[in-house]
Amino acid sequence: MPFGVRFKSRASAFSANSGGKPRAKFSSRLSLALEWSSLLVATATVGTLPWLLGGAIPQARLVLQVGTIAAAVLTMLARLVSRRAFAIPPLGSWLLLGMAAIGIVQLQPWMPSAISRMNHAVHPELRQDLPQPISGSTTNPVRLRNPADSGSAAPAMTRRHVAQWIAVAVLLCTVADALSRLDQLIWVLGLMCANASLLTILSLQQLFDTGNRGLSEPWIISKTVPFGSFVNPNNAAGWLLVHMAMAIGLAVVVWGKNPASGWSPSFHTRSWRDHMFAAAVSMRQRIASLNNIQIVSVVTVVLLLTGVAATLSRAGIVAGISCLVVCAASRMQLRKSLLLLVPFSILLASVSIFLIAFELDTLVLAELTTLKDPVSESTNRLLHWSDSLGSLRDFPLLGSGQGAYAWATLPYQRRGGSSWFMNADNQYVEILVESGLLGLGLFAGFGMLLTTLSIQLILKKSPARSKHNLWSQRIAIGLAGMAMMASQAIVAFFDFGIGLSSTLGAIAVFAGVLTAIQRSQPSPFNALPRWQGWFALDRGLWGWIFRFGLVAAACGSVPELQQADHIYPAIVQSARLLSAPVTRVGLEPLPLLDKQLTAALKHCPDDPLLRDSLVDVLEARFRLGLIDALAPPGAPVTGPQFQNTWTLFTPVGLADRVMLLKKNMEPASVKELQTLLESLAEKFPWHKMARHASRQIPLAPGLVVKAAAGSISLGIIDDAQLGELRAVRFTSPAGARWLYQCGILCLIENRPQQAVEFWNQAVEVSESFRINILGDALRAWTPDQALELFAPREYAATIRTGLSISNPEFGAGLWKIAEAQWLTVAQHPTPDQRLQRTNYLLRRESPEAALAWIDDCLVEFPETLQLRQTRAETLEKLGKLDEAIGEWLRYEYYDAASPLPAASIKRLLEAKDK
Repeated sequence: MPFGVRFKSRASAFSANSGGKPRAKFSSRLSLALEWSSLLVATATVGTLPWLLGGAIPQARLVLQVGTIAAAVLTMLARLVSRRAFAIPPLGSWLLLGMAAIGIVQLQPWMPSAISRMNHAVHPELRQDLPQPISGSTTNPVRLRNPADSGSAAPAMTRRHVAQWIAVAVLLCTVADALSRLDQLIWVLGLMCANASLLTILSLQQLFDTGNRGLSEPWIISKTVPFGSFVNPNNAAGWLLVHMAMAIGLAVVVWGKNPASGWSPSFHTRSWRDHMFAAAVSMRQRIASLNNIQIVSVVTVVLLLTGVAATLSRAGIVAGISCLVVCAASRMQLRKSLLLLVPFSILLASVSIFLIAFELDTLVLAELTTLKDPVSESTNRLLHWSDSLGSLRDFPLLGSGQGAYAWATLPYQRRGGSSWFMNADNQYVEILVESGLLGLGLFAGFGMLLTTLSIQLILKKSPARSKHNLWSQRIAIGLAGMAMMASQAIVAFFDFGIGLSSTLGAIAVFAGVLTAIQRSQPSPFNALPRWQGWFALDRGLWGWIFRFGLVAAACGSVPELQQADHIYPAIVQSARLLSAPVTRVGLEPLPLLDKQLTAALKHCPDDPLLRDSLVDVLEARFRLGLIDALAPPGAPVTGPQFQNTWTLFTPVGLADRVMLLKKNMEPASVKELQTLLESLAEKFPWHKMARHASRQIPLAPGLVVKAAAGSISLGIIDDAQLGELRAVRFTSPAGARWLYQCGILCLIENRPQQAVEFWNQAVEVSESFRINILGDALRAWTPDQALELFAPREYAATIRTGLSISNPEFGAGLWKIAEAQWLTVAQHPTPDQRLQRTNYLLRRESPEAALAWIDDCLVEFPETLQLRQTRAETLEKLGKLDEAIGEWLRYEYYDAASPLPAASIKRLLEAKDK
């Protein structure tokens, strides 16, 4: 018989209608115990995630997946024991599953490849030069379906994101199905807030132990000092704000009496004085009757808000304050909102005391002062986002691949940056790029759903059936929901933390809590849905099928996540090893890492991070073997000499040196060198691995460059592989370093015209390599020809290049170009051009001429601090200390917060006394 026909509804889950039969009582108790176990497993799972590098590593996703499956199975057992049907799946779970469905569609073989659709990239015409995948037979190349042909730009990352979306959908359903009692609600919220408090305390303690990275040391790759276990402070702030909202809800719950429901049209006739007096009396009575749990709940809110401030995340601090304001505004009554601001003001004062006690107040205020000019500091991000959103023209509906942001956006970047954006640092942009407009709609819809549920709970006025029932706490949880959504909406604009398993899992748990409270409404609000026809008879069966399907889908992703978790430690260790100062002792783990990564490649052939790590490890072993082979017998290279040699023998550096040696060595020596390189390449085939990886993952430009450099070193480069280098201009049009290296390889192979194309694009996106390019250009051109090809086209850039370059062959030519450019900008120079004109006069003419120019500029632009600083420093060099002191005083007038004037004046006064 179908489950749905005989099973009881949720409204009568724990009613005593069994007539006191022992079997029914036992079933009820066992069901309740299983539901408790399910909630505790779900809470423990979500509580574990932030300790795993903030939920950013594969192990966190594996823990989320396994823990969620276990909790879901316990919930199903509870329903099976008590013979109860499942309620309608929550709408939030359908929205989360919609996100998973987008990723599944992106992975389907009938989807066109992501690369073939990048028609609005910076150089779409160069796609034809991408490395082409071939079969094992080199005589009969056959086009194969491989990761490069996927509808996702990084299919391995997309599969893991799909698993995470499914896991949080299961988690939401599980909490909503298992939560039915007030004590369960208090325990769930209490445990999650206690976990957040513990992490906050340890993180604050870590701030005072400079350089300590204990909570994240096993997995962190970068050298940044994290906040607790979170590498990114914005991620930490977002996660803490989720738990701070829960703490607010918990505090209202444990304080007993809920605030009255909002939107009452009556203001009564009491005066403001009466309201304030009544509030003071009520507060005095409440304080006098506080118990330990109530005190701890308030301290938890203060502690978590202090933690948000201690992250020094501007978005987090603003979102935290907004969270409190929204709590007050959600009362929808002017006087009650103002009265609620009183405890919130006390809360902020308590946080300030905490910050002062920990000596963090100065740092927090300094960080907040940067909000005066947020656009200028965030210009790099804004430009990156505008470039990345160009992919929306090619992937408007479903996006370019979940988790593939780092690779999918590279072909659209028009401006060089100092770092590679693995994430967008903007959850909205990231969702839009990876999942398209449909994904953004589902993501925003999930947020709007939680907001709507929270508002509905706040506004409902139906009487509760019991003071111990979930429904009696609807306003407290509604307040927490409003606070959470307000804070996350702000943080998401400057952070990608919602996509982390830790934050997303916590939000899913709270969404389940909201759903459970909504389901607990007393009749008639909780009436069963009016399904009709055959579907109504089997609604219980459909509920079971849905839950079984979710658990099965979650189980199907476990092997993939296990493999990702298995290989991640080797990836971390290899990245640490190769980025640290090189020593022989430090390179000893290379063989073991090689073995681990090679074994993992069989299970994850399309993982871009794994491929790149394996190529780097093999190349490092090749380089180490070459250094040892070239060293004199019995005298291994060590110490600084080893480090210098290691730096010289990079893939591109080795190719350059080998070609230079082949031109200047005797044929016998050349043959001996060639034999050595071939034997090492046979033992450590990193160039073959790089070439194969570039065919599997063509959107990783570094693999193409490394493969070409290795082939040049071995003398096996051909026209086809040289042609593949042109694809770097498609895959990484703003990657100045790769473009610069491609130009060097083209010059080595006597392709100067291709080198010009690479180098012009490199200097167009970044000035970082212009001096290097000018120096290397002398291999193929005269100084005048090199300047004609690669000299800056803008006056300030020309002066900076002339001041920085050490090659005397370019000096006169650059100054001549600068003078010609000055004639075109002299009437209306920019601030940067005025400053560089000063530097030019100091270098080419005299300090007096520079001072005269500065004085003329300051008459029109007296607030230009850089010119004032240059004037003061020039006067000091000329021995005019009194005038220099006066100039620093004027500097201080325009920027009183800067410590530079006071320190300079003190130094000048001491110099005068001597």
